[in-house]
Amino acid sequence: LEMARGARRLTGSDIALSATRVAGPTGGTDKDPVGTVYLGIATSDFVQVKRLSFNSADRDQIRYGTAQIAAESLFCTIKTT
Repeated sequence: LEMARGARRLTGSDIALSATRVAGPTGGTDKDPVGTVYLGIATSDFVQVKRLSFNSADRDQIRYGTAQIAAESLFCTIKTT
């Protein structure tokens, strides 16, 4: 949430996207196991955070899936604003 807000504020952009993840192979916790991704998007009207879970995915699959969902989220946001 704060990364998306901060990116928008620092760049002066209309829309900002942020992603943070535990892509592995290590580093997960019980709350946020490997494969957990937080995707944020911020506009002047709203800020949204999605928690994604890529269970049993390897690092490349997590990165690819995150990029796909981020692009889709950005497209949907642009389309509705």
